[in-house]
Amino acid sequence: MSSTGRLPELESLRSQVAGLARELAQRDQAMQAQQQGLDSELQDLRKQSDLLRAIMEGTAADTGDDFFASLATHLTSTLHMQYAVIGEILDGTPARIRTLAVSSGGHLLDNFEYDLAQAPCGTGLTESFWCFEQDVQALFPNFPPLAAMGVESHSGVSIRNRQGNVVGLIVMMDTKPIANQDRLQTLLKVFAPRAAAELHRKHAEHEHRQALHELHNIMETVPDFMFTLDTQGNLVKWNRRIEEITGYSPEELHSKSVLALVPAQEQEHTALAIQRAFTDGKAELEGHLLTKDQQTIPYHWTGAALKDPQGRIIGITGIGRDVSEQKQAAESLHRQRQHLLEAQALAHLGSWEWDIESGKTDWSEEQFRIFGHEPGAIAVTYDTFLAALLPDDHDRVLAAVNDALLGKCPLDLECRIVRPNGDIRVIHMRADIQRDATAHPIRMAGTALDITERKQAEEALTVISEVSRIRNVDRREFHESFIRTLFLDYPVRDLAGVQAKAAQFEAYHPKPCDCRILAESEELGSDFLLTYDYEFWKRLSKVSDKTKLMKPLDYWTSCGIPRGSEPMTVPHHTNPLSTQTWWRW
Repeated sequence: MSSTGRLPELESLRSQVAGLARELAQRDQAMQAQQQGLDSELQDLRKQSDLLRAIMEGTAADTGDDFFASLATHLTSTLHMQYAVIGEILDGTPARIRTLAVSSGGHLLDNFEYDLAQAPCGTGLTESFWCFEQDVQALFPNFPPLAAMGVESHSGVSIRNRQGNVVGLIVMMDTKPIANQDRLQTLLKVFAPRAAAELHRKHAEHEHRQALHELHNIMETVPDFMFTLDTQGNLVKWNRRIEEITGYSPEELHSKSVLALVPAQEQEHTALAIQRAFTDGKAELEGHLLTKDQQTIPYHWTGAALKDPQGRIIGITGIGRDVSEQKQAAESLHRQRQHLLEAQALAHLGSWEWDIESGKTDWSEEQFRIFGHEPGAIAVTYDTFLAALLPDDHDRVLAAVNDALLGKCPLDLECRIVRPNGDIRVIHMRADIQRDATAHPIRMAGTALDITERKQAEEALTVISEVSRIRNVDRREFHESFIRTLFLDYPVRDLAGVQAKAAQFEAYHPKPCDCRILAESEELGSDFLLTYDYEFWKRLSKVSDKTKLMKPLDYWTSCGIPRGSEPMTVPHHTNPLSTQTWWRW
């Protein structure tokens, strides 16, 4: 092939080589441009890292208010911006902010408050980051501080708590437009969490200080003596009350053994209580406080082991309370109770309470005596009372109690009871009923007055009155003689004979006093002896051939006294026929 024929091929090859050369040059230029961009970005990252490091190193050692002040000054000096403001959002409406630190050109200014409604930082209530690169005064014309400060650009981030609520703001302002918004956003968002943590710490420390202040005020104003002891039982902390009470100065109290503040006779007991607080964790003690002038004051002490964070016991913390008034009140109450018991004993008046739901019953001491028991000798219930009733009165009393419980009428009645020794007493009962909100009875409380002697006197007067109404002279004279026999002092002439006769009667009746009465009646020559005691009449009515033992109703009938008008024959306690004051005819 001739050289002329190869020319087109050579031209084509040259063209391809030139195209490849241009393409390589373009790629080279693109790679150079990309490298320049990477170098610029790397340089920016290095600068941003240097800025971040500088701010972090400048604020790392600071906490609380010092941190906010340090952060504000480092932001302005490191970012070369005129203003930095860090503030917390206040509660209330409209929203307001209170600055925690304000830096201008690296210098701190006084803190202040302002409304967020017309301010550019109000955007931070809804946005995590905002930036007005320039002309911010024109965008917020109703916020005068921007013009006063010559602010051209405005940016910031919100500070949020763990719940995501906005609690504060970090604001950056400058007198020139912001050149690098992305770098500013990255830096501010790095410090927002730290600012949130410090703000939380600030609030926690404030609440802690407030709580300590309130606790201190309480400790200094309470009337109680509050103290802390070391492991040796010496005072290390106390409130002012102990100084006022004891008369000791703070210098005298410091490291003073607490045993020096109690009487000598109570020191061993107190030392044991302190030991219990160490071993058992707590202890209580009734004792006295010894003042500097050797006066003693009744006190109640309570102490508990004091532990460090590792659980080791490092002392005792406790409180002492002046119980003088309680002691006086208790003594007064005791005296009043004794007076009440004495008055009840003199008046033969008992008192009682009955918890209807639980069945628990309480009797006073005189109530026990009226029913023939030593105080507290038996456990009493409502059934104890019912069992003591004379059988003839049982249904009537039970009906009266039920009527009172139903609210039909108050409980106010007389009834008879039988003591364990067989003695019959007459009591007058009264009671009030406590009811719940539904008017259901829950508690009954009342009194029982022993009126046996009064009833005897009343019935004796009734006998005398009835005798005076008997027209038949012989019968009237007989009754007058009978009354004298009952109530006048006819001495027993043959005491030995009476005692022997009474001993014979004991074969028929187990009560020696009853047998003695019949024996004395024989010795006095009594034709009749009246008794309401069925056992007395049943066992002894056939054994005497001198004195006829009769039921009062039978006797009055034999005398011709109409039924319903017969006298009530009840002997007085001075009856010479009875040596027992409890005897009833």
